[in-house]
Amino acid sequence: MPIPLTHVPTGHCAAALLLLVSGCRTVCDCGDTDDAPLEAAATDGVEAAGDPTADPDDADASADPGLELPPGGREARGVWVTRWDYSSPGDIASIMSSAASGGFNQVYFQVRGTADAFYASSLEPWSADLGALGEDPGWDPLLEAAQEAHAQGLEIHAWLNTFPLWSGSSPPPSSTPEHIYNAHPDWICADSSGTPMPLGDGYVFGSPGNPDLQDHVAAVAADITRNYPVDGIHLDYIRYPGIGYCYDAVSESRFAAALAADPSLSRDDWQRDQVSATVQKVFEAVKAQRAGAVLSAAVWFICRNVWDWSSVSQGYVEYYQDPRAWAAAGTIDAVIPMIYFDIEEPYGTRLDFRAMLDDHVSGMWGVAVYAGINGDETDFGNITAEIEYTRSSGAAGYVIFAYSTIVDHDAFDDFSAGPNAEEAWPP
Repeated sequence: MPIPLTHVPTGHCAAALLLLVSGCRTVCDCGDTDDAPLEAAATDGVEAAGDPTADPDDADASADPGLELPPGGREARGVWVTRWDYSSPGDIASIMSSAASGGFNQVYFQVRGTADAFYASSLEPWSADLGALGEDPGWDPLLEAAQEAHAQGLEIHAWLNTFPLWSGSSPPPSSTPEHIYNAHPDWICADSSGTPMPLGDGYVFGSPGNPDLQDHVAAVAADITRNYPVDGIHLDYIRYPGIGYCYDAVSESRFAAALAADPSLSRDDWQRDQVSATVQKVFEAVKAQRAGAVLSAAVWFICRNVWDWSSVSQGYVEYYQDPRAWAAAGTIDAVIPMIYFDIEEPYGTRLDFRAMLDDHVSGMWGVAVYAGINGDETDFGNITAEIEYTRSSGAAGYVIFAYSTIVDHDAFDDFSAGPNAEEAWPP
C-alpha cells in the first residue's frame, strides 16, 4: 500500500558488476565480486506515495491495527533500475508499468552516477548521459519516475553512487554548477604514494576521509528528499575503492591527528569510521527533511569471511565497509547485500547464497536486510529458490539486479505467476 508523502518536487546508484562465475554474466552498479567481476556502473530505487497533501508519518497502513494486510503480508520486492535503462519519459512509464505488472512494490532508480544529476539540482550538473554535462535536457527523469511509480503503487528510492566522482579518459568539461572533480581536486582519492587515482581505468573515487565530501554527499541526499516525493535514498559504492586507498592530504592529516589522540587506532579502523560517518551524515540529513524517508545501502556480499573460503573479497577488510556498525549506531534503515550467486550444496559451500544471506541477517542488529538477487538467470527456478530461501531466512525481502535482465529474459510474467503471485506491501 502506498505511503502518502507531503513533499512535491520544485523543479542514477548501487553498483555495476561484471560477474563471470559459473558461466553467469551480470552487469550491475550495485556490487562487485573478486571472484571474476569488474566494476562498471550503478542502480536505482523507488517508493510509493498516495495523496501528496497527507502526512506520511500518520498514513502508514501499519498504524491501523484493524487494517488487513494482503496475502503476501509485508515484503520488499524491489528492482534496481540503472541510469542506462532509460532515456525518455516513455522509457520510465514502461519501466514502472512492467515492475508493477511483475508484482514488485519498490523501484531503486539511479539518479547519480559520477557526481552528476538525473534531476534538477543546484549542487551538481545535469548528467552528460542526458545530453551535455550541465545542460537542462528539457525533462526531469526523477520527477517522471516518482510520478509514474506512485501512479503504479510502487515505492521509489533514489539511488546514488556515493563516492565515484568521474569515469572516462578525460576530465569533466566546465559546467554550471561546476563538477566537483574540477572544483575540488583535493577530494580525489590518492594511493599510498600520494598520487591521485588516474582517469581511464574505471571510476575515480572521492576520498571518504574528507569531511567536506561527506558533507556534500549528505547535502545531495537532503536536496533530493526535500524537493522530490521519493520514499527513500539508496546508497551504492558506499565504501573505499580498495586496499591502498585513500592517502590524500586531508586524510593523512586527519588520521595523524586521530592517531596522536589514540595511539592504538589502526588505519583500517579509521577508514571504516569515515565510511560510517558518511552514512550517519546522510541519515541525519535525510531524516531532517522527512522522518519517514528510508535510508538503504547496497553492501558487499561478504562482510567478513567467517567460513574461511578461498579467494573471496570482504567488504569489511578490502573496502572498509562496516554495515553492522551502522546498524548498531541506528544510522541505516535497510541494507541490501549484493549476493549475485546461486544456492550451493551442501550449505556453506564457497559462495553459497544461503550462508551469505544468513550471515547478513544475523549480524544486523534487527535492521532490515533485503537480499540482492542476480536477475540474469536463464533458469528462473534459481531465482525462485533464492526468493523462497529469503522468505525463510528472516530477511525482509529482496531486490533484483536488474530491470534490464528481467527484460532480457522476458521474466516479468514469471515473477507475477510465481514468487510474486500474492500481493505484498513494502515493509
